[in-house]
Amino acid sequence: MSGTVWSKFYWSDWESDPALRLCSLAAQGLWMRMLCIASAHDPIGYVAVAGRGLDETALARMTGCSESEAAALLGELDQNGVFSRDRQGRIYSRRMTTDAKKAATARKNGKNGGNPSLRKQSENSASDKGSDKSPLKPQEPEARDQKKEILPSVEQRNPKAGRGCRLPDGWKPSDPGLQFARGLGASDREIERELSTMTDWALQASGDKGVKRDWEAFWRNWIRKAAEAGRFTGTAAPQLRAIAAAVPGPVSNEQWLKRLQWAREREDWRAEWGPMPGQPGSLVPDNLMTEAFRMTFEAMLASDRRKAG
Repeated sequence: MSGTVWSKFYWSDWESDPALRLCSLAAQGLWMRMLCIASAHDPIGYVAVAGRGLDETALARMTGCSESEAAALLGELDQNGVFSRDRQGRIYSRRMTTDAKKAATARKNGKNGGNPSLRKQSENSASDKGSDKSPLKPQEPEARDQKKEILPSVEQRNPKAGRGCRLPDGWKPSDPGLQFARGLGASDREIERELSTMTDWALQASGDKGVKRDWEAFWRNWIRKAAEAGRFTGTAAPQLRAIAAAVPGPVSNEQWLKRLQWAREREDWRAEWGPMPGQPGSLVPDNLMTEAFRMTFEAMLASDRRKAG
């Protein structure tokens, strides 16, 4: 039988996991359904069927939600580092795969007569009973380098520490990131200035302060603060500074999805959400823009152009 019919579930670990606590209740529910799928797979821990990883479409079918909702919730889990992916792109649970490896090792040791390290200790103690005649040999102190080798790495002590990275060499914002800056009134020269300033800050930042999970999102926040501080001279800057100030920080995919559905039903877009999808500087994630949403906003923009003309 593949997978497992039961497993240990640590309630305190679930409650105290900061990555999960950052996710919405709906995203946490999806992750629990994904864990059920992973527990039935062989090898255990992979959100896959017959070795093939599940995408948003397959997850939507298996969990009974819409494809757009599955994509939004999956993006939320991914953004907060709840799961990992292997080289084939398959989602897997780190805890579940680790527990499965430990269980396999325990079964193997049991077949061979128990834990090999404990057997070795008992064998050594038995052989040492008659070998006390030799003079004691002073133990040489370990060198510092030797002690460093046996210390666990930062990632082993804290698995979440390796999820971010420092600013890559030569990093530049994407085209949507540049459009976002221009939408807040930044000229090309001002964009270059802010990028240079941000790069200098990232290179000088010490410790975890200079480690970010999403540098594109950090760039948008940097530009938003620059607009609030009045560092841009573009003609649209005064109007869009107020919009930027009204947005306190990153918005989750679930919140964007609710806004998109609200706008589609009412054929309206609220100014505090920033530029409308299809306009320069829009903050709406591209992966949430289904064909139905695109058609809605194209019609709204066309209507605005006719009214302006």
